[in-house]
Amino acid sequence: MIEIYLQDEGFETLTVHTEQEAMKKFEQEEPDLVIMDIHMPGTDTFGLLRTIKEKRHMLPVITHTVFDYHPELTDWKNESDAFIVKSSDLDELISQVKNYLLSRQGK
Repeated sequence: MIEIYLQDEGFETLTVHTEQEAMKKFEQEEPDLVIMDIHMPGTDTFGLLRTIKEKRHMLPVITHTVFDYHPELTDWKNESDAFIVKSSDLDELISQVKNYLLSRQGK
């Protein structure tokens, strides 16, 4: 659903489901922004977040998760550029994506 909304807004997207796919696409595609969830099956997602930020510390990473409370949230909030709790209203997420991408383009 997020992918469709972003594409409708004119953004090019790609979706991955595993840590291996994420790192492969991250290296190949050099994305302008990453949206990730706290939980990705079979993945150390916090380790993935840190790896992404170590490799490209200026790359905006938005954590988009169903959890509004989780013991690790403080770490996620500190490492992410934005932290958004999932809802059926994607306006906040789309707004953050536009904000980060347009600010990177100097607009």
